[in-house]
Amino acid sequence: MRSILLFSGLLLAATAIAQEFTPLGEQQGVSIAYRWNHPKKGPSELLLKVHNPGDTARTVHAVLDLQLDGFTNEMFTADLCVPPGRALRGKFNGVYFVPQEVTTEQIRSGATRIELSTYTATVVPSCP
Repeated sequence: MRSILLFSGLLLAATAIAQEFTPLGEQQGVSIAYRWNHPKKGPSELLLKVHNPGDTARTVHAVLDLQLDGFTNEMFTADLCVPPGRALRGKFNGVYFVPQEVTTEQIRSGATRIELSTYTATVVPSCP
């Protein structure tokens, strides 16, 4: 019984570590981060996390460059409104991209890099 509990605990810890987001930047208190999801079937997905810990809503405009061997292969644009005290995450909130030019193997090899080329956050009265 102890070994089952230990294994379950290790599996849970490994899952938590695998789901960490890598920070990209912060603007007006709103942070943006990413992580890769590699489903068993289908292409890799770039999941974003946009967190607004503040007490007012903010609109966010972000342009991310997906670079392979130092050259930009694809650009992703996110325009969204983040309510106060909320975080928008990945597929659940529709904040994700599926690369068309870069393969899962190229992403896993470490040859790809994500760069935040444009990022603005603006205070707004509320989100629509």
